[in-house]
Amino acid sequence: MTLTQLFRSTLNQSPEGFQQVHQIKDDTRLVTFYRSSLTLLISFGPTLGDLYFNDKDIGAWARNGADWFRNFDIKKVGGVHEGFLREWESVEDEVRQQIADAKPSLLIITGFSQGSAHATLATRALSDLGIPIECHAFATPRVFGWVAGATYDNWLTVSKNITLTRYNHRRDPVQHSPFAWMGFAHVGHSVQFGPAGWWDMAKYHDPSAYITGLEII
Repeated sequence: MTLTQLFRSTLNQSPEGFQQVHQIKDDTRLVTFYRSSLTLLISFGPTLGDLYFNDKDIGAWARNGADWFRNFDIKKVGGVHEGFLREWESVEDEVRQQIADAKPSLLIITGFSQGSAHATLATRALSDLGIPIECHAFATPRVFGWVAGATYDNWLTVSKNITLTRYNHRRDPVQHSPFAWMGFAHVGHSVQFGPAGWWDMAKYHDPSAYITGLEII
């Protein structure tokens, strides 16, 4: 499966050879499950799922945006961004049930934008299942506090069954939020693509910018 196919799966597009078997969808979440033989692909959609690409529901934008910035006191939630953690925990039981039903030998977890934060947290939480996990996170914000992030990064370094890779366009500002000076840190291996320059949220956080960039990595 190509990186472009993995990315498109976060936009509710089935990769070649995979069949959609389940979906969690409401005004702030889009989690889609795809299966191929013994592989289960779990894709966390971007902010507001399919509503991300239009302005029809301003109230939903406001509700979801609040989760990004509601609480930067990471000490209150074990060194993890509170909004991201709350969103992941709201679907965790259903995700675990889908895994139990599918009985996969490999989990591939992916996400775009806020969905990549959920994918990052899901990878950590689901490591207790003992199933090999590949996480491919696109346009990834910072999720962990410095200490929790360093601890998790050290664990990823020695893990034989878990990999986590972040893919970010160099001009996409989402990867810089929340800011490091607020106490947040990235985890996993970083892959940067695209030309350097001024940040431009509208142009370089757009899915088309990621599709173009990922096709040449």
